[in-house]
Formats: sequence, structure tokens, C-alpha cells
Amino acid sequence: MTIDPYFEVGYHVDRYYELEEDFLKVMKYMPLEMNNTPDTRERATSTYLADLLIRIGSNIDITFRKMILSNFSHIYDEKLSKINEKRKAQGKEPLSEINLNFEDYRRLNSESIWRVNGKLSDCKVTIIQTGEFLTPFEDWKEEKTPTWWSSYNHVKHHAEFDKANLNNVIQALAALLLLICINKHSIKLLNYGYLCIDPKFKRMVITNHRKESHHDIITKIFISPIQS
Repeated sequence: MTIDPYFEVGYHVDRYYELEEDFLKVMKYMPLEMNNTPDTRERATSTYLADLLIRIGSNIDITFRKMILSNFSHIYDEKLSKINEKRKAQGKEPLSEINLNFEDYRRLNSESIWRVNGKLSDCKVTIIQTGEFLTPFEDWKEEKTPTWWSSYNHVKHHAEFDKANLNNVIQALAALLLLICINKHSIKLLNYGYLCIDPKFKRMVITNHRKESHHDIITKIFISPIQS
């Protein structure tokens, strides 16, 4: 499989780390122990959360797009071909490139990448502070767009800050974590303390003397259902 430089260098893990650290600042004022149900989290809104939701959503968008272009280009090529067939029938010039959207990303749910971990729509992320399970892509089972993604677009394009609630932000962050774990970067996961690996093997992994695999991935907020 082709590795996009974005994943090869580990920029996607860097971005997740920065976003999670910023979310931890929210927890000082809106602790999850006191906001331990979706209903209570939906009532917690702020412009800071709005900014955070936009940044998380943008990184999800980037990660999905790079996954498709590097390893599932047939999704992109098929969409481009259909658009250009329609444009040809209308007497218009063909396009050389197009944008992808969340409906295109949903097609990844049935790709072979999920053979080991199950479909993305089934993956449950655990919130450490409350023991809750989040299934951020569960709506894909019914071919629906997740609420947190719709909310991200409402905030980004229409400044509907009431959509930027604590529940949508933590769901979006959990969704980004799943993508980070799928496109794993062992060294960066180790650097940020996310990879639960025996310290005596850490040097061997970093120096490429030992292959890292099948370790739990735990951040400061979540336990991933996906092992490295």
C-alpha cells in the first residue's frame, strides 16, 4: 500500500495530540465526570468548543481524503469519471480534479482495511473518565451522516455555535482517534505516551530492532478499540 507522507512522518498523530491537549483545557471547566451523559454534554456550549470542533472536523476531512487518495483511489476515480460523463453530455469541459465529501468517506466502511478491526461503524471508543462507550460512526450502518459531522458543518459554514456542544466535540475527537489508530505511526504513538508497550522494548522499536504490533492505544481521554 502507498503511504502518504502525511502518515509516514506522523503528522496526523501530531495533530491529534494537539487537539486532545486543547480538549483537556475544556475539561478543567466542564469535567466529564459532571457531564457524563449525552444530554448534559449537549447543554454545554462555547465559542472555544466551536473553534475546537472546526479544527477536529478539518483534520478528519484531511485524514479521510488522504486515505482515499493514497490507498483507495478507485473511490476518487469513480466519482471523477461519473462527473465528467455528465459534463460531457452537457457539452462541458472535463474536470481534472474534484472534492470529496462525507458520503465518499462512508464508502471506506466496506473496504478490506476493516478485516482485522471490524467496520468503522462498529468501533466503540471508551471514555476513561466515565467508562462510557462512544460509537462515532454508528450512523453509517443506516447510511446516515453522524450528528457531530453535520454540526461541524453548521458551525463552520453558518456559525451556528449552539451546535458546538461538548457532546459533538468529544464524538468528533473520538472519530479522529479511530482514524489515527488505523493509520498508525508507532514512534509518534510512543512519543506521546499513547502506546502501552513494555518499556524494555521501547528502544528496540524506536531503533527498528523490533517490530511493534498488537499493543493497546490509550490516550489521556480515550481507550481505543483498535490495537496498534
